[in-house]
Amino acid sequence: EWQSLLLRLQDIGFVAPDGATPRQASRRIGHDAYLTPDENDALGRVVTTLERARYARPGGELSDVSDDARAVWRGALSRRRRTDRVRALLLPEEGKRMWRSLGRGLLFWRRPDSDVPPED
Repeated sequence: EWQSLLLRLQDIGFVAPDGATPRQASRRIGHDAYLTPDENDALGRVVTTLERARYARPGGELSDVSDDARAVWRGALSRRRRTDRVRALLLPEEGKRMWRSLGRGLLFWRRPDSDVPPED
């Protein structure tokens, strides 16, 4: 959810600083996107869950933060220009990456002189 949220926010111009921790990134995004207190709380829950996933003992329970991530995304999106919203919804970075990877896969599949070994 965290990576997907960052990519979607990047689509509308909210980019976390390079090398920022999730906490630092969330503070920056919350400030830049003019998130409401409720949206900031939702972003905090996403970051807290991410930190638990990374640093807590394996096998612990993690909350589902998809609704929180969606609330942050919708809040940030609602404060952008219409053209930014349309571009982000019609041509998101996640979709572009998927199409690029599919294109590369097809190129290797079609080329007879490809260096990719055949699969068993």
